[in-house]
Amino acid sequence: MSGLQLAAQYSFQPHQLGLCGPKDKKNKKELESKKVLKKFKTAYAYYKLIACCNNIKDPFDKRVIRAYWIGSELLEKVPIKEFRKLISQKFGLPAKAKLLSKKDLPHHNTHVEIIGAVYSDLKFTPKIKKLCKITCQNNWSCHWGHKCEKLSKRDSENLKKYGD
Repeated sequence: MSGLQLAAQYSFQPHQLGLCGPKDKKNKKELESKKVLKKFKTAYAYYKLIACCNNIKDPFDKRVIRAYWIGSELLEKVPIKEFRKLISQKFGLPAKAKLLSKKDLPHHNTHVEIIGAVYSDLKFTPKIKKLCKITCQNNWSCHWGHKCEKLSKRDSENLKKYGD
């Protein structure tokens, strides 16, 4: 699976629910386009941050996408100063940026727990947080009840390490 396909897989369900990305609901195949996936402003900003801090040219490189959604050592190379800058300046949430501790990494689940909605009015209640966080059920990584991909043992370990 390419980085674009992986990004589309994790973005598809919340997009279908009208929570993320462009307003028109694209199918999975259409989501596998850089032009469309760049419209997922929050996720794309994270992809760019992770790529930049790891000297990876393409924000849709599979390693970058996997780091954001599942977790990997790439997250450890993002300085907390840059993570806070993203939240404060790019997302316009300086109070939320101050909530980030030095141990927090730019993983999707960290965003769900600490930052919440950036470009929508969705209230991140405990139930919503549980649905939005990436979880592993029987070796499948789920997002909003959608099975995104079968995880390897290493992926499962990374999700536990970086996503909990």
